[in-house]
Amino acid sequence: MLLRDGAPVLWRYHTARLAQGCQRLGIPLLSQEALDATWQGDPTAEVEVLKLILTRGSGGRGYAVPEQVVPRLVSRRTPFQPSVERWQQGVTVRLCDLQLARQPRLAGIKHLNRLENVLARREWSDATIAEGLLADSEGLIVEATSMNVFGSRRGGIYASA
Repeated sequence: MLLRDGAPVLWRYHTARLAQGCQRLGIPLLSQEALDATWQGDPTAEVEVLKLILTRGSGGRGYAVPEQVVPRLVSRRTPFQPSVERWQQGVTVRLCDLQLARQPRLAGIKHLNRLENVLARREWSDATIAEGLLADSEGLIVEATSMNVFGSRRGGIYASA
């Protein structure tokens, strides 16, 4: 997520989405104070990117949920380094051959199962291509391999999950 002047943009939206994902995946959500601590720091940094990863913690054998779930939170702040050239001239994207599987229980949440994205990104090595678009089995664009997809229609703005 974007940090501007040391504070997250759309923080309530991001934490609400995280709470929804945790509920659907059966991961206890950490306190708001623990989440807020991930972005506390240098307020003089103009623009940064914050990445949060919340896991269920160490598991049992196979995919069994441990008797006592101890969530693990990892966060990383990095400087935002925009490509002005891409903003001014646009980018080249490609439609990936890989089709995304449909799984309604995972739709709309962020999760660590990104193997389809990894496979799709292996489809090209041309440095002039900035991104690949991923469609589902019905040919509907769902997302990009690593970036967000936005579109507009009839005055509304729509974003990929």
